[in-house]
Amino acid sequence: MSKNPKPFSGHDLDQVLRSIWGFGSTTIVGWRPRERAIEVIAVPTIRLFREGEGHPRVFDGARLMGPATFDEVARSLSAQPLEIRLPQAIEESEFDTIGKLVSRYSIPRTKRRAVWLIDIVGFSKCSPGQQASQLASLEFCFNVAGEICRQQGFALDPARSTTGDGFYLWNRNKGENADTDTFCLGALALTYLAALRRGTDDRVYVPRIRASFDIGSHYNYFELGSHESRGGDFIVGEVTIRLARIIEHAAPEQFLMGDFFHGDTGGEEIPTNGFVDRAAASLQSFHDLSILGTPLREFTLSLAERCLELVDKHGQVHRCYNAVLTAALGSGASLCLGVSQAPDEEIRGLASL
Repeated sequence: MSKNPKPFSGHDLDQVLRSIWGFGSTTIVGWRPRERAIEVIAVPTIRLFREGEGHPRVFDGARLMGPATFDEVARSLSAQPLEIRLPQAIEESEFDTIGKLVSRYSIPRTKRRAVWLIDIVGFSKCSPGQQASQLASLEFCFNVAGEICRQQGFALDPARSTTGDGFYLWNRNKGENADTDTFCLGALALTYLAALRRGTDDRVYVPRIRASFDIGSHYNYFELGSHESRGGDFIVGEVTIRLARIIEHAAPEQFLMGDFFHGDTGGEEIPTNGFVDRAAASLQSFHDLSILGTPLREFTLSLAERCLELVDKHGQVHRCYNAVLTAALGSGASLCLGVSQAPDEEIRGLASL
């Protein structure tokens, strides 16, 4: 009697993919199923970014490719596909598991995603204990806001990466609704942070922040250890660069929103003003929420009429708006993210840094 074939093992496949990856020297661009096997396109990472614009699917779209697309991408990269033999034929139900494994060793590009950058003011001047407390306070606010958003039915798969003195915050889900949910997550987290600062006697242990929010493209990659298939995902690209350049000009407690989709003639993307309307409507779902024991009565979100043009140290111009988010509480008090519009002469001074 013949033995049953060995079942599909994600762990075994991951080990093979890790070997191909070679500590990051090689990137897996795409894959397709074969008879009792999968084929992958693997390219030296340095060459990938030098030659990868030859076909749109090298960076964009799902890593699972149809036969024609797979062959086209391989030819565009002058890559010979590699076959990974499996103990038995794989079912379509296993494609998602395989795709998640492959994605760990890929560097896909996302064309649009909403991202927050939250920066702690004066972080380098604090003692190590104060710095740890400030980061822990932000972590608490992110976690509480994420749980509340999930309870309210928001479609969130939140992710964040540290910048040392703050965090990038985004949603692994994509699309217009996901972008709005990302905004609400950050807005709620920073409202909790404002409440924490108001309720403590020694504010040096709860951070004072400045914030920027934008929507744009980026690359996504995983940081993997040498032995375990675990690590965080990170983003870098147009949107993170713009956020970093914008926040350099922000005053303490200021909130700047990028002028996203400016000049886009496609007519499909919602520009900043339209996004603010959507986000303000979505924030209404938090009515009657308790913020550290005080009921929330209303959220208001306002955007300055005038668009700022900030010039970074490289001479690049970044357009953004001054924004103010206010949470009115049942006690009659309010919590605020943002400051009033700075005078023209101050903006010119900032832009010349």
